[in-house]
Amino acid sequence: MRLLDGAKSYVAYVNMSTSSDYVMPVVDSSLVGVVYIEHMLNEDVTDELLPASGNLESKYISKVVQFAEDNAAEDLMVILQEYRPAGTDVKVWARIKNASDIDDISNKHWFELSSSKSAVSSDINKENYIDTTYRIPAAMLSGGDIDAIQYTSSGNVAVFSCTEMVANTDYIIVEAGSTDFTDFGSANNDVGTSFTATAPGTGDGRISFADDIVYTRFSEFQIKIGMASSNRAIYPKASKLRAIALQR
Repeated sequence: MRLLDGAKSYVAYVNMSTSSDYVMPVVDSSLVGVVYIEHMLNEDVTDELLPASGNLESKYISKVVQFAEDNAAEDLMVILQEYRPAGTDVKVWARIKNASDIDDISNKHWFELSSSKSAVSSDINKENYIDTTYRIPAAMLSGGDIDAIQYTSSGNVAVFSCTEMVANTDYIIVEAGSTDFTDFGSANNDVGTSFTATAPGTGDGRISFADDIVYTRFSEFQIKIGMASSNRAIYPKASKLRAIALQR
C-alpha cells in the first residue's frame, strides 16, 4: 500500500468465524509483525557534478574501468533497462581520465549523459522495463574531425560557444565562425589567440578557457546512476547496465 502524506498507510483486518459453539479461532497479537520498507529517494540533484558530493539519496557508482593507452576511447555509450513510472527518473553521469592526466579519476568532476526519454513505465506492472541509451553530450565531442570527447584540467567542457563568455575572463579562440572577436576584447580573429572577454559574444564562434589543459580521448571511465522520485512509495529501477567505450 502506498505511503500517503499524513495518512495511515497500513491497516490490517482479520475476519474470524467458527461453525462450533465450543471452538473459536484465536489471534496471538504477540506473534503479529509488520515489516516496513522505506525507499531512500528524493529528486535533489544539487552538486551531483562534484567529485565526491551530491544531494541525491539513491545512487550507484561503478568501479573504474581502465584500458591500455593505445586503446584510448573517443566516445561513451551507456545502455540501461529502466523501470521508470510517472513522477520518477533515472539519471546517468560519467567521469573520464586521459592517460596523460596525472590527477586521479576520483578527483574528476562528473558530467551528465544525455538521453531522449518519452515513454514511462506502467505503475502496475513492476516489470515494465524500458531500454534507454545514454550518450556524451554533443558539446563535449569537439576534438577535431573525429569528434572525440575533450575535457579540461578544471573539469570544464573543453570547447563551447562564445555566447557563454563572461566578462573579465581569459579565453582562447578555437573557431571564429561568424563571430568578430575583436568586438569582445580580442586583438584579432585568429585561431589560438588569447584574450580577455569584455562581454558575452554573438555568432557561432567557439572558445575554450585560456588556463586549462585540454585532454582529448580517455583511458579510464566511471559511471554513476541516480534514482530520482518525488514520492518515496513510487520508485524507479535499473538493470542490465552496459557501458561501451567507442572509437570513431
